[in-house]
Amino acid sequence: MFLASYFEGLFNIRYFVEEILLSSAEKNKKYTISRISLKDLAVARRLSELGFYSGAEVVVLGYSALKKTFLVEISSYTLSLRKSVCDLVFLNEFKKN
Repeated sequence: MFLASYFEGLFNIRYFVEEILLSSAEKNKKYTISRISLKDLAVARRLSELGFYSGAEVVVLGYSALKKTFLVEISSYTLSLRKSVCDLVFLNEFKKN
């Protein structure tokens, strides 16, 4: 326990969390955005204008039969995103403080 609290103070982190892509998220489960990939700067900028930022809460409401488009709720509004765009968004499971 001492070692964990030592590293928590040293690195200013509580735990290591595995990131998942928005395109592989489960339906009707709450997630928080950990980061957005900068592979495509124009798309990353557009996502930030739509409210996709680190720490924002996201829920995947549904997806098409072939998982090519995703219905996502963020900041109390609903968006439809392509899989290529969803692959730029990394999520962590939502943990209520």
